[in-house]
Amino acid sequence: MKTTNLVKFTTSQLLCYSIAKGGVMRRAIPKTHQALDWIGKGMTAAQAARKMEISESSVYAALRKTKAKDSGCCPTCGHKLRK
Repeated sequence: MKTTNLVKFTTSQLLCYSIAKGGVMRRAIPKTHQALDWIGKGMTAAQAARKMEISESSVYAALRKTKAKDSGCCPTCGHKLRK
């Protein structure tokens, strides 16, 4: 019987290990973007934050920035952007 030893890797170590074993490097979707997708599907910001295990303030900040970009404003200062 073959046993496996479980080793706890950091994220960078795991990435290097998986590439060395012939895996490909995949880009992870940030949790905040995943939460915004859940909001688009009808979930509230608080529910999406709890589901993704991130703070509500980060979800609300991302919402504010995406709404500012959609309306043609700077997400930081709120000034209208030139086109």
